[in-house]
Amino acid sequence: MPQLLQLPIWFALYTSLSTNVELFHSPFITPWTDLSAPDPFFSLPLALGALMILQQKITPTTMDPVQAKMMMYVMPIMFTGMMLFLPSGLCLYMLTNSALGIAQQKWIDSRLKRSAAKLTPEPVAATAPAAAAEVLADSSPTAQRSSTRIKPRNKPGRARRGRA
Repeated sequence: MPQLLQLPIWFALYTSLSTNVELFHSPFITPWTDLSAPDPFFSLPLALGALMILQQKITPTTMDPVQAKMMMYVMPIMFTGMMLFLPSGLCLYMLTNSALGIAQQKWIDSRLKRSAAKLTPEPVAATAPAAAAEVLADSSPTAQRSSTRIKPRNKPGRARRGRA
């Protein structure tokens, strides 16, 4: 679903990289001298596929496990195959977006773990005299009688309240 929402951005970036004369053969970083051409070394598409697999692994899912496993490998392979022949600027955008998504998921997981650790009560260490006093209080005859007291039953001639 997040990829579907980004589809207009991908299309606009693809169109911009394919049709702008100013971007044609403009330098970027040493290995990628032209972001409007496909990556000549296929390093960006392969890195994108690896990051997408990693992102699928760390993102929680509610899908069927078989379907989730299939999507974990099929979708990154499909996107890697498409990115082999599209402009490397588009692949670089998707790679950056995937890396930021992984960082965001890691940050959210660490925040959830921290908040869960704050909510978990720490075990209270009972001192030996206090624990012994509780055991003695529970085993006293009056404590046993009060806990095993039988409640009186209604007499046969009287009806309970609320019943006819």
